[in-house]
Amino acid sequence: MSILKTAIRCAIATAAAGAAVNSASALDISAYDASVVNVKISGSTALDNTLVNTAIETASPGGVCTAGTTDIYYIGTTGTYTNRMIFCSASGDSGIAAGTKLAIFKESTVGSGNGVQPLSNASLNVATGVGFINPATISDALCPTVNVVPANGNFSTYTNHAGCPTSAVTVNDIPTLGVADVEAAILQTAGGGAVSAANLKATPTLDQIWAVPLTKNAYYALQAAEGFASPSDLPANAPTLTHSEVTGLLSGDVFGWSQIGLAPADDTVYICRRDKGSGSEASFEAYFSGARCSLSSLNIPGEDGNVVFANGSAGGVRSCLQNVFAGGNQTEYYPPKAVHTFHAGGYGIGVLNGELTAANLSSAGDSYRLIAVDGAGPLVENVANGFYPYFSTGNGYQIVAGAHIPGGNVALAGNQLLKLLGESAFVADSNKAYGSAPWTIANGTQLGDASPAGHLPAPAVPATFATVALNPVNAYSKSTSGSINNCDTPVFDVTDYATTPVPSKLLGNGNVNN
Repeated sequence: MSILKTAIRCAIATAAAGAAVNSASALDISAYDASVVNVKISGSTALDNTLVNTAIETASPGGVCTAGTTDIYYIGTTGTYTNRMIFCSASGDSGIAAGTKLAIFKESTVGSGNGVQPLSNASLNVATGVGFINPATISDALCPTVNVVPANGNFSTYTNHAGCPTSAVTVNDIPTLGVADVEAAILQTAGGGAVSAANLKATPTLDQIWAVPLTKNAYYALQAAEGFASPSDLPANAPTLTHSEVTGLLSGDVFGWSQIGLAPADDTVYICRRDKGSGSEASFEAYFSGARCSLSSLNIPGEDGNVVFANGSAGGVRSCLQNVFAGGNQTEYYPPKAVHTFHAGGYGIGVLNGELTAANLSSAGDSYRLIAVDGAGPLVENVANGFYPYFSTGNGYQIVAGAHIPGGNVALAGNQLLKLLGESAFVADSNKAYGSAPWTIANGTQLGDASPAGHLPAPAVPATFATVALNPVNAYSKSTSGSINNCDTPVFDVTDYATTPVPSKLLGNGNVNN
């Protein structure tokens, strides 16, 4: 299972004392009462899709919600949710009595920086200011966009309730736990300040595999320029950019598509980046430019409201790419929050993780595609073989000192996390949701996540789609020094395996951009 699922189980177990046991029937918000066990999670938006999967998984290891009892309430518009609340009847795999009412809250307003700093602030008796949905202020009538998602494979049916009012947020809640795509040392707050992990325990979580999206028109133009059949969505026909070309496009050093051989009517390179507090942003900057690491000050340029646009979530990046591609209004993330109107036909580049569902693509108007980097696509098997080193090992953060330990027993929950961390069976099932067209499992590709190296045996190298689909454990580590360092080039993990790695020019044992 992922850290999210493990953390939820542990946090639930801590909070469960005195909670009433209820019947395992479908729940809507009208059933919310004082007996509910509340788990509040802040941080990484890249994990939001996986968080939903931890609730609706039905195969072993099972999800935390009883099948058919899950309702999810959202604040924000489709694809750019800022808060969600998963409400269900707890399953027998949840760590608490089956039938207990369970609410899992997730804020997605800043990103990974919020997975660390609010918990650190709370441990130091500083107000945290994290906003979560307030169940007392919403109802089914106030969240009018209802979509019943049918059961699919090992995922049970659930009901989405979108369009909840933005006024339904209560602030100054202390998260039960935080999640971040990278370690605190290379994170920033939304305003660009340093992030502290004071009094926090960090536990390695998932290996997030990152991807470089281009607007669909740019993708097909690059594809044709490289001699592939175009337009084509077959993975074998994916166009490629080099590491240096991606770096140039994202940094603004390549300011026109004509510099890489394309000829659009509008030569401008539009950048759909994340906010400064995002772990996705930190991962991109660390890998592609060395920024936030010790040897480089190069950075992706800040939002200017004309060419570069920051976004508070992965959904925001997808919407930004849609606006560049199809035309639309883009509101700046940072003040003065001016509105830029795009005309259809622009070429854009973005920053995204590989947890992309069919809904993520359709909600953004089918406006983007994922390219290869240095000839390798962002697939789990390419990561396992060392051909695609662009991933980051995430952290789960919990308060271990001070007066604000949620549930009163976070240290014990943290120990349990270490015992249960990295169950590849759940990650394998969760990844099935990310085989969406045009990157389909039917085409022999696997997007998604991996369990970090060193926890469970990795598939034999060379790994194949078939082996990683069943056992998505990374063979490469970013923890060679004993702690996570996402500024390091991934290195083949030999702690538990004697398998000889596939020769690859991407292997190494030094800092990015050395």
